[in-house]
Amino acid sequence: MPDTLQRRTVVMAGLAAVVAPIAAQSYPSRPIKFVVGYVAGGAPDIFARTLGTQLAKVLGQNIVVENRLGAGGTIGAAQVSGAIPDGYTLLVAESAQIELAPLLFKKLSYDPVQDFTHIARLSVSPGLGIVVSSKNQQLRTMEDLIREAKANPGKLNYGSSGIGSTHHVVMEGLKYWLGLDIVHVPYKGSSESVPAVMAGDVQVTLSALQSVMEDVRGGKLRLLATSGSRRFRGTPDTPIMGEFIKNYEPIVSQFSMLGPPRMPPDVIARLSSALKEVLAQPETVARIYSLNYEPMWSNPEDYKLEVQENLKKYARAMRIAGIQPS
Repeated sequence: MPDTLQRRTVVMAGLAAVVAPIAAQSYPSRPIKFVVGYVAGGAPDIFARTLGTQLAKVLGQNIVVENRLGAGGTIGAAQVSGAIPDGYTLLVAESAQIELAPLLFKKLSYDPVQDFTHIARLSVSPGLGIVVSSKNQQLRTMEDLIREAKANPGKLNYGSSGIGSTHHVVMEGLKYWLGLDIVHVPYKGSSESVPAVMAGDVQVTLSALQSVMEDVRGGKLRLLATSGSRRFRGTPDTPIMGEFIKNYEPIVSQFSMLGPPRMPPDVIARLSSALKEVLAQPETVARIYSLNYEPMWSNPEDYKLEVQENLKKYARAMRIAGIQPS
């Protein structure tokens, strides 16, 4: 644990001893704050606001969303890890903040396992989509991409959202397992890499589905495969990478809820059960599917174990990709 967190731990432990008995008796007695580490209007923000609206009805208290931007979502995560553990400051997290950032940044101010209360996994994505321009007649299927890359090593290139991004990690793993030589072209985000593939500057890119499905449905892009563990309900005809790779380890994005460490057990249980109820509501389910995510609740214990396993999986993928923490 970093030194700054060691000092903070002593303070928070004392606060927790005072807060826990009071909070558990009356929770929630005032509005709850959701912290989102990304820009307003993006998928994490929309998800958090959708969840907050429905959860407020179940808990009987207002929920406000605060966007704390910067450093790939880690500023918002750090804020929650250091908050008072009374259940009124919660992180609606995306996988990169909890499972990828700790492997990318040597001086990250929080530990993803020790410095949070793991409340629930909320939803999962079908993974990243491998997309090409619909104008590219050579690459109509995933089989075409594999065949073309093997026949012409180093001829194809792909755009990612940057060195060390999930897009980079997933594609380098795909190249490794399939024995492909495809040149990496890093961009500053999907807002650059997706237009690049449309313009023909790169042949292939990876992107979260919510960023490209409008263009896929509109005929501008072609979706070849996704990186999830199973075919997504919204794209049933699109194969997953595991259909081409033996012993493939799927990498998906997910939304989850975490709080500061040492939250009262009764508060954790109240939140967990309320979230389970909300994620089963037809209105919530429909809204989450519209974001190209799938509602998938898990209890606190299982979610914490999942974080630990995913950290190991990402570490293996990064070794394959040759990515070193900075």
